[in-house]
Amino acid sequence: EIHFGLKLRGEEHVTRFVEHFEDKLQGIVWLVFYDEGMSLQQSMYTVLDVNEGFATVSPSDEWMAMKTGDESGTLMKEIMWQLIRGAKSCHDNQATHRDIKPSNILISRSGYVTLGDFGSAVDSTTDSLYQSSGPSQREESIDYAPPEVIFGPSPFYRKDPTTYDMWSLGVVFLEMILGTPQVFQISARTQAIIDHRLKSQDANVKAHAYLFRAFVEYCIYDPESFGPDTALTNTQSCNESHLASKLKLYDPTGIGMEDKWALKLIRRLLDWNPSNRISAEEALNHAYFRKPHECTMCDEEFELPKYLYDHYATAHLGRSFPEILMREKPQITPRNHRTLALNSSTEDEGTVLRIKSEN
Repeated sequence: EIHFGLKLRGEEHVTRFVEHFEDKLQGIVWLVFYDEGMSLQQSMYTVLDVNEGFATVSPSDEWMAMKTGDESGTLMKEIMWQLIRGAKSCHDNQATHRDIKPSNILISRSGYVTLGDFGSAVDSTTDSLYQSSGPSQREESIDYAPPEVIFGPSPFYRKDPTTYDMWSLGVVFLEMILGTPQVFQISARTQAIIDHRLKSQDANVKAHAYLFRAFVEYCIYDPESFGPDTALTNTQSCNESHLASKLKLYDPTGIGMEDKWALKLIRRLLDWNPSNRISAEEALNHAYFRKPHECTMCDEEFELPKYLYDHYATAHLGRSFPEILMREKPQITPRNHRTLALNSSTEDEGTVLRIKSEN
């Protein structure tokens, strides 16, 4: 926390670290941060019951307002825009958060979104933060971990650790749409079939099978990853329409997500292959946040600039290349809208109040 607090000091959409001090008598290090507001988790959910450390939650009134209000589409877009800006701030400094989830996302009264809690983060420029084996699953939230971590031996994709955060952002996006932390769910019937077929296996194997099946239902899988002689086939249509129907089915409001550019962005974030996953910089140029990237020769629209370039090269090869304005201003600007109807935890925003201790 101290390392990343200092490393990311002054960066956009990252919690502001103030200082740390040590209580040598008790062996405790105290970390001081600015109060950045309520967590997205507190805003999205109402706690119904707590049993043995596990909370039963339901969608909150704030979440219902975000889904059904007049500015519902804008509010969700604004949160995602700022979250990706925060991720880019980290990635530009060779830092991977590795634990992006609603409880680590803070929203101020003015609607400013920040990423907090860097206790699981990794720094690509140093190996001194963890032991020689690197961070383990103890330092991450498995519900927001990408498939290469869940089903693989490594705590992150070592060629590009930042792909971990992009997957987590995709899960958070789904969670905001569905109003539940159980984003990857399967039917009771499907679970019963898996239990029957894996009746000799332990609970951990079954849990992985449930999750993998949930991924497949969202068309998140790699058919070529099972060896040269086997492959996974999927008879369902894997496109934005399929994803939209799934989200509408799982959304308690029945609204789901109809914006085709949002659906395309989700699919880019939740790509099974980390090397194909969209980066934070690319995501900020996505058509979901900006106007679609349009071919001036045939009016076809594309989600990312690179796809527009590819289109020109293949469809209009040999013709004059038009000037393309790729850096247009986004359709939404952070702080333009109140993100959620939040109750402030302080009288004055920005006061130094959040203090956490580490043994």
